[in-house]
Amino acid sequence: MNTLRSNKTNIAIINDDTEQLKHLGFSLKNLGYNVYHYSNPFLILQDEKIEKFQLFIIDMDLPQLNGLSFYKQLKNHCEHKKIYVFSISGQQHLEAVSLRSGIDDFISKPLNIEGVTARIGRLFDKEKQTIKVEKLKLGNLFLDYEKWMCTWYGKTIELTKKEYLILQHLARRPGVIFDRNHILDICYGTKITVDDRSVDSMIKRIRRKFEQAHPSQDKFDRIKTKYGTGYSWESQQLYKTAS
Repeated sequence: MNTLRSNKTNIAIINDDTEQLKHLGFSLKNLGYNVYHYSNPFLILQDEKIEKFQLFIIDMDLPQLNGLSFYKQLKNHCEHKKIYVFSISGQQHLEAVSLRSGIDDFISKPLNIEGVTARIGRLFDKEKQTIKVEKLKLGNLFLDYEKWMCTWYGKTIELTKKEYLILQHLARRPGVIFDRNHILDICYGTKITVDDRSVDSMIKRIRRKFEQAHPSQDKFDRIKTKYGTGYSWESQQLYKTAS
């Protein structure tokens, strides 16, 4: 099973292994975050796990690549999903440059570990609060996360909690492929072992319910199977572009 867990926040720290950032990583792990260190920025850009990180903490004084140049490449790699980026530097003039470039927050060296962890906690607390009341309109699909409601072409579809969680996760990031283990973690958490083929059964049930809700369609084709990888939601616009 994949070592990155979706029910926790996955954080990547990109730095050249200074002691302070090691200490930050240990502190974040103790708070329950999944933390991964990359001493070379090119390694994370080549890592398929890059799509699973929600927060990137970048040392702007990287020896291999300018921090802002790395940030631009990172944004290109993650263009289909929402990510947060914190920059760290002992050069105070980089604060304004970082924030103007779109980086979410700037942290000065030497680090105040407690202050940094507090900022990260506040960031994801806000995100959770937003998700609770968020509504999504995607073509003929409408999701109300607060009411656990789903409609397709205006017709309500009754989904189980696990089916709704899968649909919600796929639809929030159209075009992004989620593997079976990632989807299992969404439904069951990380402490329960479940055959990953059960995901296929749940996807089939979701597709069947959508087809029954709008029988004039030949086939419900928004949830795409990526053979050997997983599943993705393809919006009508993305689907037409690809064909």
